[in-house]
Amino acid sequence: MKKLLLNECANLIELPVEYGNLHALEILDLDNCVRLEKLPDSFAKLATLKMLSLKGCENLIELPVEFGNLHALEVLYLKNCVRLEKLPKSFTKLATLRSLRLEGCGVHFWS
Repeated sequence: MKKLLLNECANLIELPVEYGNLHALEILDLDNCVRLEKLPDSFAKLATLKMLSLKGCENLIELPVEFGNLHALEVLYLKNCVRLEKLPKSFTKLATLRSLRLEGCGVHFWS
């Protein structure tokens, strides 16, 4: 599977650990999953992920510590993730990141 659209899943609080096994995943859209609080640590294993959208995930409080292991990530949208206050230090390893949207977040650099 290359593309997974889970936007508007109002009751999604946390992704299953098994999502880290989606080795061919390139696009993940979790927009407006308003109850989503965190991503599993296994998420950092998504080596082919190019685009991640978490716009409107109002209750997202943290990203996995090893988030920087997403070496293929090019686009990251975190707009209006109002409870997200910090990014993991590994974030600096995202060498391929070319687009980052953080408006409406309470992010302070770095955790």
